[in-house]
Amino acid sequence: MRDGDQVTGRDEAGDGVVPPGIDPAQPSIARVYDYFLGGKDNFAVDRAVAEEALRIAPDAREAGRANRAFLRRAVEHMVTEAGIRQFLAIVHFHNPGAEHPEASGIAEEAERSFNQNLGTGRWRSREEIRSYFGDMELVEPGLVPPADWRAEPEDLIRQDLTRYNVLAGLGRKP
Repeated sequence: MRDGDQVTGRDEAGDGVVPPGIDPAQPSIARVYDYFLGGKDNFAVDRAVAEEALRIAPDAREAGRANRAFLRRAVEHMVTEAGIRQFLAIVHFHNPGAEHPEASGIAEEAERSFNQNLGTGRWRSREEIRSYFGDMELVEPGLVPPADWRAEPEDLIRQDLTRYNVLAGLGRKP
């Protein structure tokens, strides 16, 4: 089913509608993330995986929401303070049809391009993550947990760093 330009995983009755090229029996990390964010672009198999993840890591939903709130704040900074109107998102996963709503909501003329990489992941040290920024200057407050990057009162999502070791940062060319 299509809702505007967005592919949806459920129809009005909550039953799955299968868009072309999507296997509703195979869970997708992008759709699990969508479920954590309260989205509609997921199927029963994705919700089952998400609920199992929440059983193991009860704060996973809040970590996902903190990540999305960081992304919103970072894009808002780039658009309103730096005047950026073109974005290239290099992501581990994304949900087709849900491309960068943060940029669209802030600047309608923002152009977005996506490079999707569904490879494997591994833990990285703070130093290794910082090295990915190369010669770029880190925008204050630097490399911090997503919930701590320019948090606003409505973004008071805290992460228990004994369970999560997630860092976020925004770099700019000097």
